[in-house]
Amino acid sequence: MNKLIIPYEWKVFLFGMMLAWKSGIWKMLAERLQITFEDLDDFLVQHLNIKDIWEYISTKLEEYRKAGNNEEECERKAWADFHKVENDCLKILLWTDESLLLSGWGRTAMSGENRLLINDTKWLIKINLEVDFDEQIRRAESLNPEQLLNRPALQWKTPDELKKIFRDMQLDRRWLYSHFWGWNTFNTWWKFSDVVEEIVELITEIQSETH
Repeated sequence: MNKLIIPYEWKVFLFGMMLAWKSGIWKMLAERLQITFEDLDDFLVQHLNIKDIWEYISTKLEEYRKAGNNEEECERKAWADFHKVENDCLKILLWTDESLLLSGWGRTAMSGENRLLINDTKWLIKINLEVDFDEQIRRAESLNPEQLLNRPALQWKTPDELKKIFRDMQLDRRWLYSHFWGWNTFNTWWKFSDVVEEIVELITEIQSETH
C-alpha cells in the first residue's frame, strides 16, 4: 500500500467526542500519512507544567471560590482562563510552517475563539470523529481501572451517572460539532483501518480540488 505524503504546508486537525477513540485512530493515520503528530492535551500539559488539564481547572476553581464567586461563575471563569491558554497553544501549533496531524479534545470547539482560529487557518483539513450515545456508554463500561486514570470525569461513576454525563454531552455538543466540522465527519464504530482509509480518501480529494 502506498503511503500518502501530506504536502509541506498542509495540516490535519483530528477532533471528536469523548470515547471516539481518537488516540487509536491518530496513531494509524499519522503512520499512513507519514506526518508529524501532536496531541493538544499533551502539549497543554507540558506548556502549563501540570499533571493534567483537570489539575489546572481545579486550581482555578479554588482561586475563584476563595474570591467569593458563586459556583456557576467560578466554573465559567475557570474554563475561560483555560481556553485562553488553549488558544495560545493552538496558535503555536497551527502557525508553524510544517505539516502536522493535530488531535484536539472534546472542549476545544466549545470556545468561540478556538473556532475562529481553526477556521482562519489556511491549508487545514478538519476531521470530526463521531460516536453516538449508546456506543459511548458501551465503551465507558469496558474501560479498565488503568484506562480510567486518564479520564477523571468518568471515575467512580454509577451507570446512571454515566448515562447522564453522555446524554448531556450529546445534547450540548453534537449539533455544534456537526455544524462546525461540516461534512468531514466519520463514524468510529467501524474498524480503525477502515476509518483511516476513508479519511485518507477525503484528504486526497480535498487536495486534488485545491491544487
